[in-house]
Amino acid sequence: MTLTSKVSPASFLLSFALLCGTALGCQCVDHLRTPYQEFDDAAIVFTGRVVRHRDKVIDEPNNVIERTFIFMVEEAFKNANSKEIEINVGFTNSICYQGFHPKPLHLVYARKNSVGEFWTAMCSRTFVAGPSDAYYLQRKLRGEKEAKLYGSVSGIDRLSRDELKRSSIVAEQVGGRKFTSPIDKSGRFSFSDLPNGEYNIALVTPVAKSELGEGYRILLGDSESIGTAGGIRKSAYLSFAIDRKLTNF
Repeated sequence: MTLTSKVSPASFLLSFALLCGTALGCQCVDHLRTPYQEFDDAAIVFTGRVVRHRDKVIDEPNNVIERTFIFMVEEAFKNANSKEIEINVGFTNSICYQGFHPKPLHLVYARKNSVGEFWTAMCSRTFVAGPSDAYYLQRKLRGEKEAKLYGSVSGIDRLSRDELKRSSIVAEQVGGRKFTSPIDKSGRFSFSDLPNGEYNIALVTPVAKSELGEGYRILLGDSESIGTAGGIRKSAYLSFAIDRKLTNF
């Protein structure tokens, strides 16, 4: 059957991932943007909760349904001038489909298509960052400069106050210096002025294991050139998660 109805950018993005083959699956083809970058690229940014959703049947025999979520806005960061905002998320039968749960507070970054619909998809920070991004968006709106390298550590509630004080994020430049950032009580860390170069980034804590193992290896520079195999980043946001407590070592 040939579909004659329009396809939104959100739907196209999800379909494109499927066409790339099972080897790629639903992997994002680019690195996750930082809060500042995602904000700049978005047409609208807000926090809110889902109040309802609306389905549009595209192809009933094949159960092709396009879904739109309606949010009640709680805090507007960019162009969210209505109490309710509609966000299109594409086809519900796609293996790459990503919807919203009705109860939690969501922070939504959305773009706009040619007919004026707002849309978002699984590779956006919308589905991986959560409302904690609001802290950085407030800093951006105050005109504060974006850190060269920053991010968050989840699971810090597994650490005592003393253990958290002895924990840090270490950025070791390949063939160069080692830099250290403390982790605050909200799990945030930041390196404001790292020199350009290649770094190994790791969570260091005396009694816990990071589920990300050895951490990250990134290349920081003045330009931005990122692909599936990595590249240069002007700035980077990294996430770590403390998996479980271990014995002291």
